[in-house]
Parts: sequence; structure tokens; C-alpha cells
Amino acid sequence: MRMRHKKNLDERLEKVQDYLITLRNDSLNFNDVENEKHLLDLKELFGNDNPVYLEVGCGMGTFGVTYAKQNPDINLICVEKVRDVICTACEKAKAENLTNIKFLDCAAEYLPSY
Repeated sequence: MRMRHKKNLDERLEKVQDYLITLRNDSLNFNDVENEKHLLDLKELFGNDNPVYLEVGCGMGTFGVTYAKQNPDINLICVEKVRDVICTACEKAKAENLTNIKFLDCAAEYLPSY
């Protein structure tokens, strides 16, 4: 299924910015990714020391939001590279008022940098 371009995408993403982690690599060539080292402070990001799980290619967030809701004692980072899709996922998490889920706006090829 092809996601249509969301109207007012930037404004909608602004409303869910607490759920969105936007990271950009210095190099646009993912073959250089291992040369770049970026660190995420997970304790600061989530405000706790709970274990962190990773979902790659979260799509519209149905699985991630459901999993985070059912497991409040874990933290979940969901990765998605399509901004129109990640917008929907963030909106679902916000509607559920979840505090243990974040969405990483990047392609999976860049994950070794982080």
C-alpha cells in the first residue's frame, strides 16, 4: 500500500515532536555510516532505566503502539524512514498518551551510527 502525502505534514509532526527523534547523518552515503558515531542518551530520552527494544520499519505504528501499551515496563524505539508514515505512528502514540515509545526518523541503514 502506498502512503499518500499528508496535508500539513510539518505542522502535524510539530504537534507530536515529543515522540519523534530526528537524526541526520553527516554523510548521505550509508556506506560511511560506521565512521560516524552518535550516541543517544536513552535514560534522558525516556526518563528511566527500563530496557530498550527496537522495532525497525514500524510503518504506521500499530504493532509498536500496541506493544508499548501492553508493556509499560519497557521502552521502545520504532524506526521508520517515511515521514508521512511516521507521522501517523506518532499520532497514534500521542492519542494513547504513551511515555515509553519514541519514533526514530531515519533509514535502517544508518542505525550502526547510533
